[in-house]
Amino acid sequence: MDQEAFLREKIEKAQAQLQKLCDENRVMKARQIMWGCIEGNIDVCQLGEKDLKDLSSVIDDYLDSLKSRVEYLKKNGESSSSLPPRVVPYLNVEEDADVPSMDGSHHESETNRFATTADASAPNITNNP
Repeated sequence: MDQEAFLREKIEKAQAQLQKLCDENRVMKARQIMWGCIEGNIDVCQLGEKDLKDLSSVIDDYLDSLKSRVEYLKKNGESSSSLPPRVVPYLNVEEDADVPSMDGSHHESETNRFATTADASAPNITNNP
């Protein structure tokens, strides 16, 4: 393998890794927007078209995961409320950090976020100490 082919291969691998990270960041930002909207910190009307499409995709994925969990619990004869999911701190968003949306605007996050082990983007909305 000559140097040009080696460099071309390295560039292709780096571009693939960059695309993967960009996709992960887009989904993470859409999740932050979703929970910001649920918590009342973000106004959906101010989101751009791309943000709304990403938000719609994340909501659909989240609903699918919830439906799967309910089906699993029903299949095993368990109540969906019998065993609440384990809550862990959500480490990807700093408390009281300025959360940028995908359209470049910023939204203030005022809550400490928590997540279940099933979904790392879900805040603890039960308010149980």
